[in-house]
Amino acid sequence: MKDYDNPTCALIARRIKSVTGKAYNMINVKWIYYGFGAFIGFLCGTGINLIFYMLEQSGNRIISDVVRDYGMFGRFVAEMVNALPLMGLALGIVMIHWLFPDVVGGRKDSSEGEDRP
Repeated sequence: MKDYDNPTCALIARRIKSVTGKAYNMINVKWIYYGFGAFIGFLCGTGINLIFYMLEQSGNRIISDVVRDYGMFGRFVAEMVNALPLMGLALGIVMIHWLFPDVVGGRKDSSEGEDRP
């Protein structure tokens, strides 16, 4: 079995091998990480979107007033609020890519000394 730099990857690979009896390619684990990040980002975006929705329903017309007061720019802001779940999904994937570069196969941070001679 390959020796992984990340102890979490090594633990997951050993556990999968002990259960299935065969070695596991850690490339597939990156999709679990990406899926989790997308799920968390989508939930956060949906939660913020629901807060704006509840404010509109309670009588505080924040988004409606932005559209009325600022015209086309207000309409753009309103559409961005409606797109928050999808933006959260995308930002969740980006967050995972930045937080776990050794797991998902991205570059390592320059602070790890990889780019120094």
